[in-house]
Amino acid sequence: MTYIDDPNSQEERCDCGKLLFKMTPRGLEFKCNRCKQIHLVPIHRLDAEFRNICPVIDQESHDSKKS
Repeated sequence: MTYIDDPNSQEERCDCGKLLFKMTPRGLEFKCNRCKQIHLVPIHRLDAEFRNICPVIDQESHDSKKS
């Protein structure tokens, strides 16, 4: 997998400048420090995990959209 160079991505870097991950249209991409393999967490999985971890925040967001 070599998606990390996608021009439509948004990078998140440490204060030291090291790339931590990229958010792309396909999902969250990060590279393993040990084996250097690039991993992709699809958008739909991120959304599902967010709803499981933060149901209160998700409900507040949903309620504010109704107003």
